[in-house]
Amino acid sequence: MKKLLAALMFTLSMPMAFANGPKHAEVEAKASPQADGSVSFSLKVVPNKGMKTSLDAPWKLNVLKNDGLTFKSTELKKADLDGALPGFSFSSVGKPSAASGKLDYKMTAFICTEDKTQCYRDVLEGTVEWKATL
Repeated sequence: MKKLLAALMFTLSMPMAFANGPKHAEVEAKASPQADGSVSFSLKVVPNKGMKTSLDAPWKLNVLKNDGLTFKSTELKKADLDGALPGFSFSSVGKPSAASGKLDYKMTAFICTEDKTQCYRDVLEGTVEWKATL
């Protein structure tokens, strides 16, 4: 019974350790004003040394807060993932209501060791500053 309880406790603690534990990657975020007045964003996941991204698991991006931008959707999923990046590329719709601002995001990405013997669910949060063309 003690072994079963210990195994169950270990199993239940695993997802939380992965979600809240050390990060295995970081995000390289860029914002670029476009000729039509919109702003395009590129959120590239850069794995730590000895790690690589895994496109086999579900990825997700949530725009948490933005200053003056409108998007078709504030939630992107694996189907929206740019595998060549790897990460997410997206643009605002139309001209922003402000000349500049910040976009806060929260991304779920999956990072594995190079031999894929261990994989981790990283929740990466950050802010991108942007400027629009006038």
